[in-house]
Amino acid sequence: MNENLYKYLCDNKLLLHGIGEITEIDTFEKFVSIFKNGGLLSKERLKEIGINVEGKVSGYRAVPESVISLFDPALPQFKKTLLSPHCYYFLPFHPNVIFFMIDRSRLNLKPNETTSYEIDEVDGFIPLSNFVGILSPLECIQPLQEFLINNNINIPLYDFDFNCNNLNQNVQSDQKLK
Repeated sequence: MNENLYKYLCDNKLLLHGIGEITEIDTFEKFVSIFKNGGLLSKERLKEIGINVEGKVSGYRAVPESVISLFDPALPQFKKTLLSPHCYYFLPFHPNVIFFMIDRSRLNLKPNETTSYEIDEVDGFIPLSNFVGILSPLECIQPLQEFLINNNINIPLYDFDFNCNNLNQNVQSDQKLK
């Protein structure tokens, strides 16, 4: 993660939620499903509507299926690791994963001992209105951008060098949330 991306995430108090590595066959299906369902659903809610997804890394899941795990890069214990050249070995942040950048201001968050944050919403849902950006590996930018354009979805799309591909206009990476 470069320093500009890190500063942007921290200054705007954004959380990240990774949906899978680009090498995993079902990652793009998860991406599409999130927009089809109007936001992120907990694993429990996904099962209720007939969608079965794998858990976390190597099948290990550190939170109950009724909650959504979110990563807070602003926590002081993560700064040195995220800004190091070896941050790619740090999970849950990895440059082969597609992440949603999420505004925390309207979420009921609860710290978790094994993850950086978890959402504790009664309905296990984070609506698209809380999504302020998508962070994607460079090789996925074009197909994700095509999906967003074809579905009239205007969410800024960033690569890991913090270049922004906004659908309406080319904005600078240092844009601030309104």
